[in-house]
This record gives sequence, structure tokens and C-alpha cells, in this order.
Amino acid sequence: MKPVVKAYKNDGELEVDVTALQDKGIGNQDIYVLSLDKSRTEKIVEDTNILGIDIKKENDSEREALKRKLIDLGVDESEIATFKSDMDDGKVYLIVTDVRVKGLL
Repeated sequence: MKPVVKAYKNDGELEVDVTALQDKGIGNQDIYVLSLDKSRTEKIVEDTNILGIDIKKENDSEREALKRKLIDLGVDESEIATFKSDMDDGKVYLIVTDVRVKGLL
């Protein structure tokens, strides 16, 4: 299944959506946050109990590991290229792998 991916500028809006997903029975093990900023990721993870995915800007091998992880989650490789550009502009991504998420975000 292809996951649902949504970009956010505002962490509060992301957290509201995560709470709504949790209220609909989507498990935390199926909800991921992706950010360039480790402290931002950690704060969202702490506030919501979802899974965090970090990116290290300077290490190519870690970027490749991230790319493989996203592909394993079902994200299209063509989408991954746009993630970094959007995150450089301050966006954070919510990735949901539960099929029940369709129409909720």
C-alpha cells in the first residue's frame, strides 16, 4: 500500500491531525514524522507518541538509508526527491501507512 504523505509548515496543525488519526483508531506504529531538524522531530514525537524519522544533512550514507526506509514504507522514489527541498523550506512531513487513513487527511 502506498502511504498517505502530507506536508506541514505548522507543527500544531500536524499534531491536531495526528490526534484525529489516533482518535479514529490509527495506531502510532503506522504514523511517522519526517523532519530535517532533530529537535523538531523529537518534540513532535514526544507530544504525539508517533515514530520519528531523522535526516542528517551532511552524510550521504544516512540519506541513502533514509531513502531505503521511505521506499520500504511505500513512498514513491520520485516523491522522495521533493521532500528535502520542501523541508529546506521549513516543512515537516506526516507519513501514514494504515489503509484506513484514506480520506482522513
